[in-house]
Amino acid sequence: MPSLALAKPAIDLGLVTQDAQVMLAFYRDTFASRAASDQPLYDMKKVNAALDKLLESPEDQRIAVEGGFQRIASVIVMQEKFGMT
Repeated sequence: MPSLALAKPAIDLGLVTQDAQVMLAFYRDTFASRAASDQPLYDMKKVNAALDKLLESPEDQRIAVEGGFQRIASVIVMQEKFGMT
């Protein structure tokens, strides 16, 4: 079996779905969590306001900003697991 050499010491992971309602439900649940309010990096009021406008945006703009939502969700998960301050 060939070995795999990583270019960096981490792996980026993204979530992809064709169902916008499922995507919104995931983000709303994650962004409304206690860990979201505890994380120190993002203003969750602004994040939630941007999420509220997401479905009103053209598809190409939705695709462009979803990576940002994924990064924010990642920070929230890290907050929950590791308790950043």
